[in-house]
This record gives sequence, C-alpha cells and structure tokens, in this order.
Amino acid sequence: GAARASTRPTHFLALPLNTFNPLHAFVAKAHEGILRHCPDLKGTLVEPHAAHITLGVLSLPSEERVSACCADLRQWIEGEGRAVVRED
Repeated sequence: GAARASTRPTHFLALPLNTFNPLHAFVAKAHEGILRHCPDLKGTLVEPHAAHITLGVLSLPSEERVSACCADLRQWIEGEGRAVVRED
C-alpha cells in the first residue's frame, strides 16, 4: 500500500571496489564458474568493473532527506570516520 511505498529503499550506500584491478579478475572468474552451473543467473550478476560492497539501503523520499543524509555522512567522515575513510 501507500505506507509500504514510502519505506521502499530509494538509495544505497556502498563501498566501490572498481579501483582494485585484481578484484576484477577474481569477480570475472567467479562469474564464469557460477554461470557454468547456473546459466539462468547471467542477467543478475554485477559486472566486475561495477563491483561494490553494499553497506545499507536507505529510504530518502525527498531532496531534503538526501541532503540531510549527505550532511550526516560528511560529518561522520570528518569526525570518527576519518580513521576508516582514507584518501591514501
């Protein structure tokens, strides 16, 4: 119903893995093995260059909620998240 539609995820928070080239080969090889045994899964697998780890899904139904979430994430990154999120 309408209440359920408002809680559907609209965004997801993920760590991209597309800059780690050895992972591309690993994902491609894993796909080959999976598809050999389950060819029906071909349309469901993520391309190696799009590999990521999903941390969570979010329901952000308005631009205000998106902006507030982004502000909260920036604040966390600049604070305690600095030890986790590094640019080096």
